[in-house]
Amino acid sequence: MKKLLLFFIVISLTAAANAGMIVTNLSLDGEGVINATDAYNTTVSPGVGIAAEYLGGMQGINNMKVGLGSEYLFPRAVTAGGYTGFMPVYVTGQYAFCSTGSWKPYVKVNLGYDLVFNGDSAFKFNNSAVLNGGIYYAAGLGSNICKDTIAELMYSTYVGSWSSVTPSAGTLIANDTYTVLGLKIGYCFDLSK
Repeated sequence: MKKLLLFFIVISLTAAANAGMIVTNLSLDGEGVINATDAYNTTVSPGVGIAAEYLGGMQGINNMKVGLGSEYLFPRAVTAGGYTGFMPVYVTGQYAFCSTGSWKPYVKVNLGYDLVFNGDSAFKFNNSAVLNGGIYYAAGLGSNICKDTIAELMYSTYVGSWSSVTPSAGTLIANDTYTVLGLKIGYCFDLSK
């Protein structure tokens, strides 16, 4: 929680200095899949998440915005047992490919690191596993749907690693790759106004 608070303080200070925009959003994720390097694959139930991003324009490129963001996925059920969630911090970029009146569609890419990869005792095999973060990346399309409200369709991949020591099997190490398609509804706070 301290990392998340520190991240939002940094975004606030950066935003105040550059007068871009802050976007907050709620994500509604569909059913996803966790594929693991140890051949353990499982389905993950639909879930919700919240995110905040700071975006600023790029000098000389009118249609391009870049920035920083963070997202928190509320825990979601895993069919193999337990609950899991992620919290990535990332850089983001979006490019508006056309602008016709109030309709401003764009493509978007996120790249970052999962600061938190968590799970309950059932997901962590009775608390025997140690969970660590991993790479996060996402790509998708978005557009404004009202004056300051946006909608995005993003395909996201969250990677986390876990290790566990058991008397019978020794040390087990695996990467969990969670992929999901989500709809994000957001509100833009324009700091230049």
